[in-house]
Amino acid sequence: MYDNLTEFQISLKYILSKKGRGAQIQLTNKLGLSRGYISQIISGKRYGSDEIQRKIAATLGYPGRAYEDFLDIGRALLTKKDPSEHIYQRTKEVVDIMITGLTPEQLQVLQKFRDLLVEGGEGIEAIASTVSALAEKKLSGQGAAIYQKK
Repeated sequence: MYDNLTEFQISLKYILSKKGRGAQIQLTNKLGLSRGYISQIISGKRYGSDEIQRKIAATLGYPGRAYEDFLDIGRALLTKKDPSEHIYQRTKEVVDIMITGLTPEQLQVLQKFRDLLVEGGEGIEAIASTVSALAEKKLSGQGAAIYQKK
């Protein structure tokens, strides 16, 4: 199924399939890239530079250090694991770190995210993407370590 595809390409293919019909067109429009170029990256005919890959990941909700989480989706699929479990665990770790020392209002918002994560089901990837974006802006040195490659 994923013969000769990179972790990035597998992640891209998976996330676009989860976002549904029209996701590839929206991605190309946001990035100003041709649909053919994105199709070639997905199919493994081209790879795209590191810069392009990071822009694609960021546009799909995995900015900065969260790029590793994007790649982890492909890694999970390569080993025939369900990527939603990895997404759940990483997001839960980030939320746990972020909860420490927050105002009551901030805590309430993040606890809602956490409740949704504990319930699981649909929307985990959207929540993970949102929390990753928040983490990119808010995490200190301790929290940033979560995003370093293990």
